[in-house]
Amino acid sequence: MGDNSKMRAAPAVPPRRGVPVALAVVAAIAAVLISGCAGSQQAGAGAAGGSSASATGGASSGSASSGGASSNGATGTPGAASGGASAGAGGGSSAPAPASACATPGSYLTSIRTGQQGSADRVVFQFAGKLPSYTVTPVPQVVGDGSGKPVTIAGKSFLKVTFRGASAVCPATGHATYPGPSATTPNYAQLLGLAAAGDFEGYLTWGIGLAAKGGYHAYTLTAPYRVVIDISRP
Repeated sequence: MGDNSKMRAAPAVPPRRGVPVALAVVAAIAAVLISGCAGSQQAGAGAAGGSSASATGGASSGSASSGGASSNGATGTPGAASGGASAGAGGGSSAPAPASACATPGSYLTSIRTGQQGSADRVVFQFAGKLPSYTVTPVPQVVGDGSGKPVTIAGKSFLKVTFRGASAVCPATGHATYPGPSATTPNYAQLLGLAAAGDFEGYLTWGIGLAAKGGYHAYTLTAPYRVVIDISRP
C-alpha cells in the first residue's frame, strides 16, 4: 500500500562549538603553567649558581690582622682574622703537617713557604695547635740561640724572627712537626735566604737574609694558623 505522507527529514544537529573552545582554553592554561614552572626552575638555578660563586670568592679572599710593621721591628700577638694568603708562585715550600701534629698543647711549626706578591717578597710560617707570639727584628747578623754562633744566611741585611711558646718538635714523641729543610735560598729580588737559628726552651727562631735594608709588614692569619711577613722590594 502506498504511503502518500511526506517523509520528514531529521533535523540537523548543530555543531557543538563549546567543546573545542573549552579544550583550547584548557590547553592554553596548561601551556602558561608549564612555561611559568620552567621559568621558576631557571631562576632557581641561576640563584644557586650566584651563591656558589659568591661563596667561592669569599673563601678565596681574606682580611689580615696586622701584628705591627716597620723597618725598626715588629711584634705580634696571636690574633685575629681568618682568610687565605697564598705564598705565591715560584716559591719553595714544604708539605704541611696535619693539624694534629702533636697531642701536647702548644704551637708547632708545620710548614714554611716563600713567594712573590706584587711589590713584595713573602714568607709564611704555618703552625698547628695555636698561633704563637712573635717578634721580627732587624739585626746586623743572625746568631744561633744557645750557641751564640753566627748562622750562615745569604744576604746583606737580616731579620731575626722569634716565636715565643713555639717549637718544631713534639715533646711527647720527639718527632719533628716541621718536615722541611733547615735552610732555603729563594733568591728573590729582596728575599735571598732563610735559615733556622734555634729551637730552645720554648723559643723558635729563624733568620731571614735580605738583599738590602728595607721595609716589611708582619701579620697573622688563621684557618690555618700563619705568621706572614711581606718584605718590600727596593
